[in-house]
Amino acid sequence: MKKIHLALFIVAIALLSACTRTSTITFSDASVLAFRLSHDSMPNLSNITFKVITQSDSGFIYNVDSIDYDYDLSKVVLSTSFLYRISASAVSYPADVLPSSASTDLQPIDSTINLNGSGDTINAAVSPFYLLALSSDNKNLYKYRVQVNQHKVDPYLYVWEKVQEDKAIFDLQSFELKVVCLKNVLYLFVQDGFKTTVYSSSDKAVTWSNLGSPTTLPATCKVRNILCANKLGKIYYANGDKVYTSENATTWQEESYSSETFTVENMLYEFNDSIWCLAKLKADGKYQMANTKDGKFALCDEVLPDNFPVSDYAALSFESASNRKRALVFGGYDKDGNNLNACWSVEYSTTSGYRMVDFTNPKSPIQDLTGMSIISYNKQLMLFGGVDKDMNFVGDDIFVSDNEGFTWQKTNTEKNRLPESYRTQRQKQTVVVDDDHYIYVIGGQNKTTSYSDVYRGRLNSIDW
Repeated sequence: MKKIHLALFIVAIALLSACTRTSTITFSDASVLAFRLSHDSMPNLSNITFKVITQSDSGFIYNVDSIDYDYDLSKVVLSTSFLYRISASAVSYPADVLPSSASTDLQPIDSTINLNGSGDTINAAVSPFYLLALSSDNKNLYKYRVQVNQHKVDPYLYVWEKVQEDKAIFDLQSFELKVVCLKNVLYLFVQDGFKTTVYSSSDKAVTWSNLGSPTTLPATCKVRNILCANKLGKIYYANGDKVYTSENATTWQEESYSSETFTVENMLYEFNDSIWCLAKLKADGKYQMANTKDGKFALCDEVLPDNFPVSDYAALSFESASNRKRALVFGGYDKDGNNLNACWSVEYSTTSGYRMVDFTNPKSPIQDLTGMSIISYNKQLMLFGGVDKDMNFVGDDIFVSDNEGFTWQKTNTEKNRLPESYRTQRQKQTVVVDDDHYIYVIGGQNKTTSYSDVYRGRLNSIDW
């Protein structure tokens, strides 16, 4: 029985010693363990993670991922957990209004607000502010600087502006345009029916220089068929049995390409480090795709169907939302001159090679379209302008596709809409995206007028 009493006595002494050590730490330490903001009408706010850094009796609290632009932080609940029990906590702001030493009750000093428990609200829109924590022995006051990061602009807003008035760069009534971006310089090709003139801009379309007519390139070339291959650092143009390339938009070379079986009729896109084109078979006039990495085009895949677009289509390569490399040929005319409701998708895999799929949607709101421009931007496809077979214009709205061109819908005009000065239905406007993610929409035509105005736009959060 004495042994049992002795054992109990030893355990009691050990427990008392442990409690004494813990109490000593608990009384003196007011470290913040976790920090959170919440509001009933903003359920995602509580999911924002705040990092807490403690150094001696001070620290820093901040959120790495910024809070949404449209969240109202003027009256939110602050929830804090501490490493040990504390005597009191408070929020002080602005940052220069701080108690100089520990206080037993942390009474409000100017703009200091007591936090007496859960449910207390603060104005987190005023940042930075200080979180004060008083140790339970009333001797140590911990001061944490709190930085609540919130987006200052609407991340989903496209900011558009007009950077060139109509006729500011050139003054013509009948022409075709093509703008490309090579090494972050814009080159604008203008065809007036007699000659081609090149204009360039290195300052986001604010000023333009007239570079004159390009050498070697045919004077009456179809400039809308020009292709810019940024990875290869060249611009391409095909004209039957001849292919031309340039590295500066003005000096062109005729490539040594030749074939006994086909001619290169039109450019498509740069895809998987190759240049793709439409090739016309000399034997029967049918079409196939061809590609090259070194200027020597080779036929690929099977003969294209008779209803495949061969002119005035939109073609581009892009990376899908699932990060898969894709290419697209949309709309245009077939070899017999028929308008097409066409959408052909090309993908590549290392196991099965290239695969082309008819992605046409017979119920699409956009049908039989020509004269449009399509770009890839922010994991979406964006379509500008165009007309159907009855010369009805698509409209002055931008259309977007989230599923690689299978379906299209008007963009949210509260977030993405060209300025009112653009409010004219057009086709054959030319559109490009530069290396800094600015979109340029230039010119276009309607039934009576040709335009040469320039608009520049950008998504606020494109770099976030």
